[in-house]
Amino acid sequence: MINRNTDKNFLEKFEKMKEEIKSEDVRQMIVQTEDDFRDLIDSVLTRTHGTDWEDIPQIGWSKSKKTDLEGVKKSRIEKFPDKIHSNRLLDYGYINHLTYLIDKNKELFKSVFSNMSRTLQLMDILSENRNLLMHSEIDIEEYQKHLCLGICGLLNQRYDKWKKGYRSKAQKWSCDMRVFQQKSIPQTDAKKLIDDSIQKMVEVIKSKTNGTISENIENEGKNFVINHNHNITKIMIGRLNNTNFPPHGEYWNRNVSIHTDDFDLIDEFLRENNVTYWTFGWHIPEGLDAVATIDNIESIRNMKHSGSQSLIDGKLVGKGINHYFENGENRIVRVDIMGGVGVPTTITLVADKISPDGGFTNAHNVFSPDEILTIMYGERTPNHVKKLIDNSF
Repeated sequence: MINRNTDKNFLEKFEKMKEEIKSEDVRQMIVQTEDDFRDLIDSVLTRTHGTDWEDIPQIGWSKSKKTDLEGVKKSRIEKFPDKIHSNRLLDYGYINHLTYLIDKNKELFKSVFSNMSRTLQLMDILSENRNLLMHSEIDIEEYQKHLCLGICGLLNQRYDKWKKGYRSKAQKWSCDMRVFQQKSIPQTDAKKLIDDSIQKMVEVIKSKTNGTISENIENEGKNFVINHNHNITKIMIGRLNNTNFPPHGEYWNRNVSIHTDDFDLIDEFLRENNVTYWTFGWHIPEGLDAVATIDNIESIRNMKHSGSQSLIDGKLVGKGINHYFENGENRIVRVDIMGGVGVPTTITLVADKISPDGGFTNAHNVFSPDEILTIMYGERTPNHVKKLIDNSF
């Protein structure tokens, strides 16, 4: 038996939904999906085959497709001569071209998409409707708009999962902060003020946990270990130092390091207490081979190795790299990657050449292992990197 009231309500709701979806919104969603998948495809193929993958027929474009895309590029340059145009042919293709590349390199993309055949099927459906939506004067049916939005949502979900791949594999996080007083203050007074501030910080962290706390004093510093909810948080307080921060002058300071298995704890502490920090690190125990990653970055970027190397019996077992995202007069931002056989890969973001109270305020949310690697592979423009850095301070 049909409930006609329910049926009527459903039709009313559907009519309302129809009014809320505009063709322009669907177009924008498709364009965004294409942009995301261009970055995904370029990253996967570049990191495996190098930056010239588009010129390798077995991997990139067939002769006919390359000719077509070069024609689109030429036409766009002629139509908009004052604009800056991309050198990637990938940026002149649409969803059908992206489907072609993924299908051609299925083995590489299996780790990105759990169901390859289903993904290709969805992209084919989206491509068919995209052509109608973008090039037809007649508006597409409402169900087609819903279909396009649904497919874009699924594809974007898979893109986001790929984008956050190593973020989910990080199992420990760390950061370093400075607590300081001006050198003009007597050492005894400065030490008391610094220690009082540190004690308040420690108490805040303690208050956010419900575990056992052990304390150890050595070399004029303190170490706290807090066991809570199957997680361990370590707070390490360094000895009192006298440090010069040109052009700001000399300061008494102690370094405070926090190492934790609980990302939410460190995020909440930094956010609620408005604490600045000059390093933030992600510790990835497996899934990211530091030696292979650094070798790959150096090969793709044609970089000369300038970091550390560890050898056992002449065999390379560990490697580190220091790479500058920004190297200006007032601010230096560097990333360090290191790891090796039996050693977790650590990615550390470092802010240097700043005032004693300067440093990051939101770097741990702006950056991630994946974003850092994307930059190091050369897949971000300098302007994009600068915006990320600005947002992290």
